[in-house]
Amino acid sequence: MEPLVTEPAIDESDSRELVSAVKSIRADIKKTRIVIAQLTEEAARKEQIVRSLEEMIRGKGGSPRTINRRSQKKEPGYRRVARLAREQMIKEGRPLDRYEALSKITEAGFAPDVSNPLHFVAKTLWASDEFIPTNKGYWPSDLPLPEGVIPSDRRRAD
Repeated sequence: MEPLVTEPAIDESDSRELVSAVKSIRADIKKTRIVIAQLTEEAARKEQIVRSLEEMIRGKGGSPRTINRRSQKKEPGYRRVARLAREQMIKEGRPLDRYEALSKITEAGFAPDVSNPLHFVAKTLWASDEFIPTNKGYWPSDLPLPEGVIPSDRRRAD
């Protein structure tokens, strides 16, 4: 005859601890899913930047190299970045982070001719008094903040 296998008895105290553990694990799962969604969104933004830059390298998407610049005054790169980023922020109606700003700028047909375009865009927005850093990216300093956007105190004091 086989021995009888029984589950150990769980008292009320153990039961409460188990319920608490289950709730804690479910909360961790929820947080993990949020982080995964954020990382997926960030990866998609970066993939778009890569695609835009690759199109510019191949000469598609209104590459600035196809324009006859001799007949035009050349706008400094940092001014063009600031102008295009501002236009896109206003068009979107929300702040843009540095990845989104670079993506929108390249989609508009301008690729900064620098070794690190992302760094150039980020530094241009960061250093300019025309923009303020917020909890959701950069926003024009002369416009009221959109709802739910909070100014950041991350900018270094002069």
